[in-house]
Amino acid sequence: MRMNGSKDPKPMWGMSKAPKKYVSFNSSVGRVGHNGKERKAPEFRVLSNFCEVPGGIKWRGKLYPSAEHLYQMLVKVDPSCWYMFECGGILGSVEAGFKAMGFKDKKLATSVKFWGPTKSSGRPAMVGIVAKMAVNKPSRVKGLKLKPKPETGFTDQELIDIFVPILKAKWKCFKAFRDALKAVPKDTTLIEYSRSAEREVRAYRSPRWTGLVKDDVLYGKNLCGRIMAMVRDEMIEE
Repeated sequence: MRMNGSKDPKPMWGMSKAPKKYVSFNSSVGRVGHNGKERKAPEFRVLSNFCEVPGGIKWRGKLYPSAEHLYQMLVKVDPSCWYMFECGGILGSVEAGFKAMGFKDKKLATSVKFWGPTKSSGRPAMVGIVAKMAVNKPSRVKGLKLKPKPETGFTDQELIDIFVPILKAKWKCFKAFRDALKAVPKDTTLIEYSRSAEREVRAYRSPRWTGLVKDDVLYGKNLCGRIMAMVRDEMIEE
């Protein structure tokens, strides 16, 4: 209790001291931070799980366009529907995926332009958004005739056990991803960037996967960044 009799505020989880050196990334952001200063580094956008992998990620004899496709299907979709997530499946490309979800005309064109490859900045297509959107609304699941897995909670360790093999498979087949991870020294923290991380933490909804560095604080649990570092270290040692 405070001296005036009011209760202390609930502690906010997902806040820690910001690392001195870090690389933050997502589908549209790549930045290098050092002692509170940042510079743009777009080459790190290929670390995003949304990033399209040329030729696909080989998984159990099939090819999938992004790490996000594999994660969403393994965690949320019955195996009888996994074929939809393959390269060449109805969710296998940016345009095909949005069409399958019912996007038309201007909405389709805008979405394809935003998430497709960008010539001006050299960003690859961020096709993983299709897999995420396909499973995150019951109406889309129904429209696509996806059979969802029963919802269940996952511990951090269970998610690590799912994601590490996916990223190792991506490492083996995608040189740009491999080179980007190798370019991040061990003393530099990898952070999957989310601009809303501070707001979520202050609302007691600390983001599990992502993080944000602001005013010498790292907001968010940044599980994705930590998994990336694990994969880099393990694959370099092999």
